[in-house]
Amino acid sequence: VLLTIVGDLAILYALARHLRGEAWREMFWPAAFLFLATPLIFGLTGYLLGIVFLLSPFILWALLRFLFAAGDGRLYARLVFWISTLGFLAASLFTNILVHWNILAYVAVLPFLSPWFRSRLLAVGHFVYGLLIAALAGVNFAVLSVQGLVSFVDQTTAWSYGWDQIAPEVRRIAAAEGTSFIAATDYALASPLAFALADRDVTSLSPRTEAFDFWFDAQARAGQTAIIVADIWRPMHAGIEERFASVEPAGEIEITNLGKSVDRYMIYIARAYSPPSTQ
Repeated sequence: VLLTIVGDLAILYALARHLRGEAWREMFWPAAFLFLATPLIFGLTGYLLGIVFLLSPFILWALLRFLFAAGDGRLYARLVFWISTLGFLAASLFTNILVHWNILAYVAVLPFLSPWFRSRLLAVGHFVYGLLIAALAGVNFAVLSVQGLVSFVDQTTAWSYGWDQIAPEVRRIAAAEGTSFIAATDYALASPLAFALADRDVTSLSPRTEAFDFWFDAQARAGQTAIIVADIWRPMHAGIEERFASVEPAGEIEITNLGKSVDRYMIYIARAYSPPSTQ
């Protein structure tokens, strides 16, 4: 975030040096607003709209009434909600916040909201909204991409398709090459891959710290050959390649759904694994 702001200021400074008098006054402040305020506005609005989408617009009135009430012994639930929600609200000014990150706040208050509806119309609307979202989610992740009907297929939806094609190909390559372990470029791929293969030893080799780092004995795998699965969202990169003596393409699988491309997976053979230093 700091680097982004510094970069924006540098661009504004360069612009200022080429502007004089009235042109400066007319162009500088609009440019400054666009450079500095746009990321904040989009991050904040995305976070707030995510709350409405996740909880449903029909529950907001009951939620507000509960949050500003007192004397019912629910102070702890309110504190948890406010601390968590406002904390992520501040963070949304600097980065994108996924809607489920604030789940602690929702769990803290949802059990106490039913008495605060006070309107059968709101209650019915809330349940209808929930059924509609559940139906759309079921169709989206099991039948076809809802967003893909009008636009591109998002990465979260894409990762729900094609594992029945990927798993057999990974097994075939593993048997042909005599590989020692199977990995992916990121936890988002390693988790469904492990499930599809029914193999708890599948790991992620992402340079970022992940839970897989605590489950994977890197030192015990030194010198071994691995199969690595990547896709267009989480491609192979230098941080993984530098851990092996060689990395070679072994296959590519295009995943389609109802004739529309969903994702493309690349399978690699990586030889002579060198674990990171433990020092």
